[in-house]
Amino acid sequence: MSVIGLTTLQTLMSGRRVRAMERAFERGARHAPCTRQLQRGLSRLRFDDAELELEFRRRYTDLNIGRIRAAVILALFLVASVAVLDLLTAPDAIRISVFAEKFALLLPVPLITMWVAYHPRHYHHVDRAMFAAIITVGFIFAAIQTQMGVAGYIQPHYSMMLVVFYAYFLSALLWPACVISAWAVTAAAVVGDVYLGLPPEQLAYGALHLVAANGVGMVGSFMLERVSRRDYLHAGSASEMADIDRVTSLRSADSFNRRLRRWWNKAVVRRNSIGLMLIDIDYFRRYDESCGHYAAEQALRTIAQSIQGLRSTQECFLARLDDDGFGVIMRDATPEALEDLAKEIHQTVDGLNLQHPDSPIADRLTVTIVGRVTAPDDSAEPESFSDEVRNDLDRVKRCDRNTIWIDAEAGACPPDPGSNVTPLRKAGS
Repeated sequence: MSVIGLTTLQTLMSGRRVRAMERAFERGARHAPCTRQLQRGLSRLRFDDAELELEFRRRYTDLNIGRIRAAVILALFLVASVAVLDLLTAPDAIRISVFAEKFALLLPVPLITMWVAYHPRHYHHVDRAMFAAIITVGFIFAAIQTQMGVAGYIQPHYSMMLVVFYAYFLSALLWPACVISAWAVTAAAVVGDVYLGLPPEQLAYGALHLVAANGVGMVGSFMLERVSRRDYLHAGSASEMADIDRVTSLRSADSFNRRLRRWWNKAVVRRNSIGLMLIDIDYFRRYDESCGHYAAEQALRTIAQSIQGLRSTQECFLARLDDDGFGVIMRDATPEALEDLAKEIHQTVDGLNLQHPDSPIADRLTVTIVGRVTAPDDSAEPESFSDEVRNDLDRVKRCDRNTIWIDAEAGACPPDPGSNVTPLRKAGS
């Protein structure tokens, strides 16, 4: 074959390999909620995935807790300032009563909200506390302003507009709660004006200002939350893509370790068992050297897809751990369930009949599978358990390949390879 022909063939094969990797990457992205939501678009201020929406709300509260605390402190200062101003400017007949009412009725509301905002275990209630505080303060302001109007001291709606803008831009509420609370305050102010019997032009003037404030707030807060949601999705998508192996579309080793830690901690609390299984492709480096990198990647994808298509009686998590191996975590595991899954994986890979021209044990690709089941407790760490299974795999590989070893008894160990290992099997990996 000429040099030009060889170069052209390599270019075409390289292009096919890149496209295959991109398709595998896209398949993995479909299992990532943030990436999937970005692909669908953000037509409304709510994610399609309920779990993703709940996680965003938690994250949103965590990120804005400092903003909420600052807003509550500012609210306390504004309430005190308005009460002092009324004490200095209101008519004598209502001066003391209005001052006392604002201090007695308004100050406890932000104080309670501040208490919730400064206690981490009550964070999940802070949005409800802010929502209730805005509506309560707005209604109290409307009632006191109506009382002052009955006494002949009619004020513009400056205080009510402050509450409206506070709801939209300082409260860190999500958009629907912002709109509901701000319009509830606006309705209370308009009802008070109607009760006072204000002239139509004055009533319309005050209502127009409140409606305009709501319009500005609705647009501004909508755009702010939309940007927050998109930033959250982009950050989450970047994290998800980093956790996806580009060759097999499976989760990466880092994702595997994090999932093992999370399931391990839950198993400790619930007193459940957990299973860990390692799947090693026998003599895969020799396959790569003899068949080429593209064929090796294609074989990895084929094996990964075949394993991913299997079903187990227990919940499992599959990931690619290294160049020639996969890992499976099983929740509520039993040795029988882990062994049944191992046998099914072994038979499935064997049935693929992927020819291996340089294997000393078979004419096709085979796998060696090792696993253990344990009941986690506070005295053990998942990393130690993972290392134990890894050591088991190394021992089994030195004794035999194309086999399954599952820990059926507590404290069981694979056979000692002793002197039965041939130099050929020592050299290969």
